[in-house]
Amino acid sequence: MACLKKGFTLIELIMVIVILAILSTFSTDIYSNIYRNYIISKTVNSLETQTELALEQIAARLSDRVNSAIIGKKTRDSNDIVPIVDPNLGKYDILEWIGQSTESRNLTGDIPGWSGFISVNDSFDTRTLITPGSNLPAASTAITSIVGNANNLGVIFAGYDNSSAAGYGFNTTGGRNRVITVSLAGATAATPDVMTIVNPNPVEVIERYYLVHSAYALVPTNLTEYTVNGSNYRFFTLSLYYDYKTWNGQSYTDGKVQPIAENVTLFRFRGNNGSVELKLCMRDPHFSTDSNDFVVCKTKVVF
Repeated sequence: MACLKKGFTLIELIMVIVILAILSTFSTDIYSNIYRNYIISKTVNSLETQTELALEQIAARLSDRVNSAIIGKKTRDSNDIVPIVDPNLGKYDILEWIGQSTESRNLTGDIPGWSGFISVNDSFDTRTLITPGSNLPAASTAITSIVGNANNLGVIFAGYDNSSAAGYGFNTTGGRNRVITVSLAGATAATPDVMTIVNPNPVEVIERYYLVHSAYALVPTNLTEYTVNGSNYRFFTLSLYYDYKTWNGQSYTDGKVQPIAENVTLFRFRGNNGSVELKLCMRDPHFSTDSNDFVVCKTKVVF
C-alpha cells in the first residue's frame, strides 16, 4: 500500500510568513521601547547626579557666606544690584557674595587664626583692631598659601542686615564703608592679635566680626541658544569666580574662574529667613534634538 507524503501548501507557507512578520514587528517595537526606557532612565540618573554635585559645590561655598554681603546682579558693570530678599530677584542672573575666611580661622590646634571677637575698648578710635584669642600670623600664612598674599584683607562687623546691597563694593559707583580693609603685617608672635586698619577708619567698632579674603560670584557664561518644537531656549555654563576683592575696587572678572556645571538651562536663587534657596536645571546635549529636549531640575536650601 503506497504511503502518501503530505506537505505545506503555498497558502499555508504564506500565512506562516505573514504571522512571523507580524510577530517580528511586535518584537521590534517591544525591544525598541525597552531600549528607549533604558536610555531615558540612564539619562535621568546621570543628569540628577550632575545637578546634585553642582549644587553641593555651590552650597559648600555659600555655607561660609557673610549673610549681609550677598546680592543679585544683572551684568558685570551694572549698578542694578539687589539683596537676595528682593521680590524682583528673578530678573537677576548673577549671584555674588563675600565669604568668611574659614580656611584661615579653622587652623590645627586650640587657638583659631581669627577669633571673630573684637576688644571694643582697646580698638575704638585707633588704627588697630585688637582681636583676643587670635593667632593672626598663622592666619596670614594660611591666606597666603591660598591666594598668594595676605594684603588688603577685609573685616565686616556682624549685625548689618541685608536690606541694602550697597556698601560692599558690588556697586561700581557705591561706597565700601561696610568693609574695613586691614593688614595682618603688624601681627607678630609678641602681638598675635593685632590687625592694622588700612582704610577707612570704622565709624563704629562692634564686638563680632568676620575676616574675609575673597568675594565669589556665580555667573552664566558661554550662552548658547537652541530651538525645540519651534520655541527658543538657551543653555550656558555656570561658572564660579573667586579670589577677588570687591572692597578693593575689583570685579569678579579680576578673579579666577572655575566651571561648576555645563548645559545649564536655568539657575535661580533667593533668600528666605537667612537661608539661600537654589534651583538648577540641566539638559543632556546627547539626548536633546531639535524636536525633543530632556531637562532635569533640582533645588537645594543652604542654611
